Amino acid sequence: MLATLPTADIFFLILSLAPLALGMPSWDAGFGTRPQVSIGNLVPGASVIEAIGEGITYETYKPKYLSVAAPKGVPGSAAIYEDLSPPLFFINNQQLWQPMNTTSILRVNVLNVTGVDEAGQPHPAPLKLEIGERAEGLVNGVWRWRGTKLFFDLGKRSNKGLYFSCQTKNGMRAVYTALDDMPAPPGCKYTTLHSFTSRIDRP
Repeated sequence: MLATLPTADIFFLILSLAPLALGMPSWDAGFGTRPQVSIGNLVPGASVIEAIGEGITYETYKPKYLSVAAPKGVPGSAAIYEDLSPPLFFINNQQLWQPMNTTSILRVNVLNVTGVDEAGQPHPAPLKLEIGERAEGLVNGVWRWRGTKLFFDLGKRSNKGLYFSCQTKNGMRAVYTALDDMPAPPGCKYTTLHSFTSRIDRP
């Protein structure tokens, strides 16, 4: 039955069943009575996504994560930075999702950007990652894990697990990608995105 439900319905169904699993008389998902219970416990496979860029030195390495350049729960551009409380992500029905809390979920979209950005500057690469409330951009694209690495495919084309971390005017590093081979644009660095959580859905 679950296979026939829309992704968002599956997510909310999981959350609605959580009180039964936790044996709680009322629904607060354990956030009030059991603070150690988190959204990650309620969404199987959800994990932070770590960005590993070129030229890192492990002696002074500080993890950077896929996050969003907006307040928590607000849609915005995907970004990479040293987030002290990075968001969780998971793949369901070949789409990448960010669970926010027990009642809301955001979708990671890949937008075809051929114009200029908010500052009036040309985008450095053809595809940009944005986090929003509804499906936008390349809606037929497929997200998948290969080992620990995150890939995005569109038909027979793939980004081969490569992304660009690009400096923006506000100091954040926005996340771009491409389905064709290209050098890192000016102001950008190659990066790969990884989940190091054990899961059975890895090829």
